[in-house]
Amino acid sequence: MSHKWIFHPDVVCDLLDLITLTLFFATHTVMIEGRNLRPVYEALLHQKVDFIQEGDLEQSEGDQAETFIFSIEIEESGAA
Repeated sequence: MSHKWIFHPDVVCDLLDLITLTLFFATHTVMIEGRNLRPVYEALLHQKVDFIQEGDLEQSEGDQAETFIFSIEIEESGAA
């Protein structure tokens, strides 16, 4: 059985060039905060993502042009 997941991304940029991707699912909301998340956003739009994970903060000081995920938060949306 194949089931299609539906999400509506909302992209928010702040003055520190951090980006938050907010994904709205039927039962949960997922907030991904990081740097240069466009490749993640594009992969999600094309359903080409197997998994994502937070990076180690000690490694976040690397190349500022690289994608880096600082945090992932998951909240129940209240819909069942």
